[in-house]
Amino acid sequence: MIVVNASVTGEKAKLASAVTSLAATPQPAWNASDKPVALDFSNYLGNAENIHPKVLHFDQPWAGHNWWMAYTPYPLGDTDAENPCIAASDDGLHWYAPANINPLALTPPTGITLILI
Repeated sequence: MIVVNASVTGEKAKLASAVTSLAATPQPAWNASDKPVALDFSNYLGNAENIHPKVLHFDQPWAGHNWWMAYTPYPLGDTDAENPCIAASDDGLHWYAPANINPLALTPPTGITLILI
């Protein structure tokens, strides 16, 4: 479950701007001044334990949807399941994963260490 709260994310102005810019599209059932909203949607593992959301809004649909989110599943704190995923929405509240796309990257096999330089 991902909780969106503009007052604590530090991106309140961006969220308010995105919500305001929806005049030509159906309005979501929330706005930047509302209470936090739990986005309860299942990931590829079949649970709703998702973290690290990054939500983008497009005034005109991109790939058929106005809202896109990158996130990672994190069931019971299992880092092996923390693989990047995406979800799409038409209203910013109801999300689903496009077919056959998640996870975007699989967990490396045990014993492999990735070093970023």
